[in-house]
Amino acid sequence: QIQLVRLYSLVVFYHSAGGSNWNDKSNWLDATTNMCEWSGVECANNENEITTLQASNNNLIGKIPEELGLLAELTDLQLGNNGLTEKIPSQLGLLTELDGLNLEDNTLTGAIPGDLGLLSELLTDLRLGSNELTEKIPS
Repeated sequence: QIQLVRLYSLVVFYHSAGGSNWNDKSNWLDATTNMCEWSGVECANNENEITTLQASNNNLIGKIPEELGLLAELTDLQLGNNGLTEKIPSQLGLLTELDGLNLEDNTLTGAIPGDLGLLSELLTDLRLGSNELTEKIPS
């Protein structure tokens, strides 16, 4: 069942961020390919635990879906230099293993979610610049 949640999260991400227009969408949504072999997806321990989602500079257009907060093992989320819009979902604050978060150079708007501030001590690489965010990182 956990496997289905991970797969669901990635499929929602693909559709929310304009996956059909991505520069590199190799293997995405291919039912014959393990999701850990989709471009930009890295897993650990041969358990299909998604640890990295690397989609920077990939022509992502749309919003960051709240479902990414379901990827509990995620340690690195790289979505910088794209065309992502709307607010940063507060559900990213559920990613308590997160070490790196790059959302810079998009068109994200609104306040930085308070839940993201809870991760500030865990994050060694946090990049939110060059967006249209209205507030500082909550503490």
